[in-house]
Amino acid sequence: MVPDSEKKDGKPRARCKLCGVTYMAASKYGTGNMKCHIDTCLRRSSRDIGQCLLSQNSGFGSVSVGNLKFDSNEYRELLIAAIVKHELPCRFVEYSGVRSLLQYLRPDVPIISRNTAKADLVKMYHREKKKRIRCFLNDSPGRISLTSDLWTSITTDGYTCITAHFLDKKWVLQKRVLNFSFMPPPHNGISLSEKNFNLLCEWGIQHKIFALTLDNASSNDVSVELLRTQLNIKKALVCDCEFFHLRCCAHILNLVVQDGLKEIDHAIQKVRESINHLELTDSNFKHYPSNSEWEKVEKIKGLLSVFYEATCDFSGTKYPTANLYFPAMFFIYFTLKRHSEGEDDYMKRISCQMLTKFEKYWFEFNVLLAIAVILDPRYKLHFVDFSYTKLYGDCSIEFMSVRTKMAYLFMEYASSSVPTCSTMTSESNVSGVQSESSVNKQVFQEFDSFRHDDLSAHLHKSQLDLYLDESRADRNAKIDIISF
Repeated sequence: MVPDSEKKDGKPRARCKLCGVTYMAASKYGTGNMKCHIDTCLRRSSRDIGQCLLSQNSGFGSVSVGNLKFDSNEYRELLIAAIVKHELPCRFVEYSGVRSLLQYLRPDVPIISRNTAKADLVKMYHREKKKRIRCFLNDSPGRISLTSDLWTSITTDGYTCITAHFLDKKWVLQKRVLNFSFMPPPHNGISLSEKNFNLLCEWGIQHKIFALTLDNASSNDVSVELLRTQLNIKKALVCDCEFFHLRCCAHILNLVVQDGLKEIDHAIQKVRESINHLELTDSNFKHYPSNSEWEKVEKIKGLLSVFYEATCDFSGTKYPTANLYFPAMFFIYFTLKRHSEGEDDYMKRISCQMLTKFEKYWFEFNVLLAIAVILDPRYKLHFVDFSYTKLYGDCSIEFMSVRTKMAYLFMEYASSSVPTCSTMTSESNVSGVQSESSVNKQVFQEFDSFRHDDLSAHLHKSQLDLYLDESRADRNAKIDIISF
């Protein structure tokens, strides 16, 4: 209330604590005057106490709710982003519960249909493709490797998917799905080649492709030859497209293992039956394996452990796997050859069957992936020399071929690149260290003590030669192979 000394007409008056304005406060009209002043007070905030607390409490974020202006376009962007991020169906926007929640938060919120959501998704795809992903691919300093697969849905519709694998400007491994689309018949090599080539041109990366990994379908063999020819005409591939085609390692391992398992299908079936039937507790138990069958299962278990370890290595998505290929394939090949030449007739028969399938695809080890293990400082050229010595003898043609092609690939890159300084990085980021069975440990112990002749001592020292001359890193070290 205003003191009597400040009253002008002797009537009771009140003063606003915010702006200092006085107004009549008699009981007859004091409340009405107060309400009128509150609505017009220049210093009074229009926010309620809850909004004030939200804006002042840092725990709720730095954005004041009272200052937010509803933007319908931003609302739809966030809604579509949520659908993409959480892999929700487009009909999510038509769920009655979701609509009730949104309308509770804001009664005038725009309600969209699944068709509108689908249209917004397509718009987002084209915008992201043009502004981000396409530029991301073009700005990558190196080449791009692709993996592709073709599959048929339960409704017999065909779909194709192509994924790009590359290093960004910070040398971080990246993976992006470039295409997942309906693939109408025919699914022959010509159609697949045309589809893939058009896609590369659409993304503008036809001159940046390094390798393409496919499974072993006959149509893929035809497709990759046609695509190789198209890209080679444009001089788009390295080393006259020699390293362009890679066969899917996991798929071939599966084919090899399936050939071996055919020999003990009956024993495996009995083992599966034994899970819910025990001889001592169930009188109806008729399918228990014999002692000889248990022995066979135990033997093949040791053989298949090498395939299991390789499959685990190849299945990684957070780290490069190219440098893990050669050691895994060497151990598999070495193990199969050892058993195929052994005295156990049962293991010899199985190993010969598996070795035949293995050599159908990998009679010659993939040179590109042999080079990849050379660039791993824990193995270098020593491991390829060691492996080929174990398999083919000293100074084999296979080893010299790897060395020659490695130098050829290095010179092609060196002639088109600006030299950069390399630095050793921390050895705590990525493991990349293979698990080892007892057989592998024994072979690795031989490798650790293996001496490699310096065949490059008489040559002019390039960066590659200097790298090869350096001492190997600890084989069990955990290193980030890309940063190295």
